[in-house]
Amino acid sequence: MEINKIFFICILLYDFINTNSTESKYISIPFVVKSINPNPNYNSSKFLNDFYNNQIILDLNIGTPPQKVNGLLDQAEECFKFVINDYDKYFINETYYPNLSSSFQKIGSTSAKDYINVDKNKESYFLSFSIEKYNINSNLSYIPKIGLNIPTLFPINTCPNLIAFFKKENLIKELMWTIEYTNENGGNFVFGDDLTNYDEIKYPKSNYYQMYLRLKYFINFDEVYISENSLENNNKININKTDSMLNINYGVIIGPNEYKNQIDKIYFKELIDKGICNVDRVNYTFNGKKNMEYYIYSCNENSFANKKNNYYNKFPSLVFSSKSIEYNFEFTNKDLFVQINNKFYFLIIFQTLIKPGDIIWYLGEPFYKKYTFSLQFDSKAIGFYLNKSKGIDNDDGLDDDNFKSKYIIIIIIGVLALIILIIATILVLIYLKERKKRMNELDDDNYEYVNDTSINDLKQQKKLINN
Repeated sequence: MEINKIFFICILLYDFINTNSTESKYISIPFVVKSINPNPNYNSSKFLNDFYNNQIILDLNIGTPPQKVNGLLDQAEECFKFVINDYDKYFINETYYPNLSSSFQKIGSTSAKDYINVDKNKESYFLSFSIEKYNINSNLSYIPKIGLNIPTLFPINTCPNLIAFFKKENLIKELMWTIEYTNENGGNFVFGDDLTNYDEIKYPKSNYYQMYLRLKYFINFDEVYISENSLENNNKININKTDSMLNINYGVIIGPNEYKNQIDKIYFKELIDKGICNVDRVNYTFNGKKNMEYYIYSCNENSFANKKNNYYNKFPSLVFSSKSIEYNFEFTNKDLFVQINNKFYFLIIFQTLIKPGDIIWYLGEPFYKKYTFSLQFDSKAIGFYLNKSKGIDNDDGLDDDNFKSKYIIIIIIGVLALIILIIATILVLIYLKERKKRMNELDDDNYEYVNDTSINDLKQQKKLINN
């Protein structure tokens, strides 16, 4: 009876743990960003061509035998698409050769299939993808581009989508993705689940705050302003233009003219007049063609960040404020300048040929590198992991709340382990006790009991025989 009670307690404990645990289904692929190789003649033109297009490069294994292939993330694309390699355009060497794969199958005029592995420790999947200008007689190499937009207008068989495929096969939990930087030059592309289930210590649920998108990738901030918090000034200059669009394929932030005019007035104009900083008009050249022209700011290291007059440290912060989550996304000099050789380049650029107030904010790598977010397509929501108690973002994953969460988890695991140990000990003791009792009963069954009357009768019979 006691054993049944113990087993019943164990079942209840298991159900409790199982009920309160969340099954996580996600896929994580390491990435690096396109590296730059600055030479002594590095200038604003080279800076724009290096940073305008931010290439997030993933490692994939494709075909039979497996070919190590570099893939790209593409926010503007919906399909899982293989494009012809163009080094001048993509700067990638490890590409895919369909003619070297025995498992490659052409299934339509612009579509094909092959085995693709996104995690070398897991199985490969025979996936569909679109492919451009494939010819069996050519030896072209291709670069896979993972479209981050989930298809809405076309069936998945005509526009294969990698994330949608894994969701359809129940290999991931949600139609969502995250770009997580773990160092200056790379991190992990995580899709299929929220970051709490991916790393609860670094991304506790208590730090999660959600905003809803007006359109794809459009964020509505309530206020954008310049903050001059210094010994000399404590000013707040509002920027009327608050419409913002996330773009992971930009390595910079593209700002409106209104911000340019204000930051010129309170900061750059003096430095340009003194010859400390420069502003250049640069055409962005893409695929051999000149596109839009931009203003690029750069400052000389020796006069810009010296000990006597450190103008770098005097840069006023840029703040994007959201009332819905009650948080200010703040960008300081450390977020908005990059040093290359002996110059500091400003990571906010501005279009030259536009009407005043005609541009929105385009938030590229400086934004999502500092503020990690998860984008969920079903709910059209974007979620941030923010440590509001300190008023900063959760970029190091080692704040007090995270340590508390870590210790709470350790304590819970320890308590559960202790309970299991106690239950196991009790079960063993009960088993030994029951076993000993059964052995005693067996001994008793083999023993011949004789009462006192029988003993007296035997004695009388013995006396008669002797007489």
